[in-house]
Amino acid sequence: MEVFRTSGHFWSHKNWSALKYGYDELGTLRFPERLLKGRLRDNTYEYPFYESIFDVKPFDYNAMMNGLFAAKSRVYHGWEPEHWLCDLCIGTFIRDNLHYWLQKRKEQQLLRETGNGFIWPCFDGYDCKLQGDKDHSRECTHFYDPQTKPPRRLEPSSER
Repeated sequence: MEVFRTSGHFWSHKNWSALKYGYDELGTLRFPERLLKGRLRDNTYEYPFYESIFDVKPFDYNAMMNGLFAAKSRVYHGWEPEHWLCDLCIGTFIRDNLHYWLQKRKEQQLLRETGNGFIWPCFDGYDCKLQGDKDHSRECTHFYDPQTKPPRRLEPSSER
């Protein structure tokens, strides 16, 4: 899967600013829908949020990559910004961690707007089939991996 227009480069924090993805003729980064996992691209409620991040000129790849490394999944535990990654690896890394970074950005936005950065995660996460329903998407976030079992509800203990 070719994600970035490159010429066989290797990537690290030293040259992230040279990454290119889907620029239009005016130099604005088009929202990278194909990098979203599952059904996140169906979530029309979040489109203004996506556009506020990606539809800017010039797009700051350094900020995005630093955010991705800060929010990365445990699978990428040993990966660091200083490591050199090939085109395929950097594209896979971005796709595998983009939803985590978006969740962090969403929490920051909610904290600024409402004083509360928490929104309940949908059990089906990015694979949820109800993401086209704006009411459902407003009530819960889908920037999570699908759960294999329902989250435990913490009940007050009757025993002390």
